Amino acid sequence: MGYTTQNFIYGAGKFGKLLLQCLTEWGKRIDYFVETQEPAIAKIDEIPVISFERMIKMHGRKIIFIAIQNDKTAREIQKKIYTVDVSNCTVYLCGSFINENLRIKKGMHLEGKRHCLICENNLNEFLPAGIQEGIFNRLHIIGGGYRKNCLCPYCKAVDRERWLYYVLKNKTDISEMSGRILHFAPESGISEYIKQNAKIDYYTGDIAPGRTMHVTDITDIQYRDNTFDYVISNHILEHILDEKKAASEIKRVLKPNGRWIFSFPICTDKKTYEDTEVVTEEDRLREYGQKDHVRLYGNDYVERFEDYGWNISVFSPQKELTSVEIDRFGFIEDDVIMIATKK
Repeated sequence: MGYTTQNFIYGAGKFGKLLLQCLTEWGKRIDYFVETQEPAIAKIDEIPVISFERMIKMHGRKIIFIAIQNDKTAREIQKKIYTVDVSNCTVYLCGSFINENLRIKKGMHLEGKRHCLICENNLNEFLPAGIQEGIFNRLHIIGGGYRKNCLCPYCKAVDRERWLYYVLKNKTDISEMSGRILHFAPESGISEYIKQNAKIDYYTGDIAPGRTMHVTDITDIQYRDNTFDYVISNHILEHILDEKKAASEIKRVLKPNGRWIFSFPICTDKKTYEDTEVVTEEDRLREYGQKDHVRLYGNDYVERFEDYGWNISVFSPQKELTSVEIDRFGFIEDDVIMIATKK
């Protein structure tokens, strides 16, 4: 039986209480407050207060919001958490986020200087996310590492999902078409957008049972040839050992004029790197940035998929939008979404 995700606010002082107020209003459940040492108080607003040591010993996935104003201290705590339990934790540094968004509550910047395209809410700052150490300090990896404006606190969409949404809405006919779509590991906001079109026959798939309509292996897709008008796989292929088979299977199930919409983390500093001797979780974390990644895509990604028999069109915020728009919508400036058609 799997463990559920638990949400923690690290810091039970003024900033922690303000963050609780924000997140509660946005529908986010908080299970525990956390302090570095054994806390002097048992509960805050009926939420238990526990020590760092107790939090780390808890099983299951953890989402930790660090409510500490000093950025240096907050980053030290983030590093400490990842050193102890990087595989099961996602950590958000919330100091600047609290400062910025509380201004809205006080009547300042009522429109918000940023806007989430998926849920259409305004705010002054998205939540930061990502690891600021290891390979991400050595290399520039699009879609990986620490990003200040990443997560929408309303709908939980991250930057790459907002960019995918923009591309789907502005570069495809998904909102008006009738046909079939296969979506691997679907993002909730993207799914809701696609479902708005009742004429679409929408299939979702994932290798893990219970997450989607069907258990679907991207290297052995159970559907017939020439079935789908679109296949969507956002940040999937970096997990797949047999990348060539996955590309072949997607080509098989797409109609002759069908389109494959996909992306993955991209290192702009080097060519694609994969090593069959990198097999342990520790080695993959060191070499690729994540324990379940099997390669690090590089600046040769277009040629790589052209060699598999695809025509590749690349869409990036820096080519499509102004810097003001990129900042407002919380995009990664050089993010990439590819739309591929069969050669």
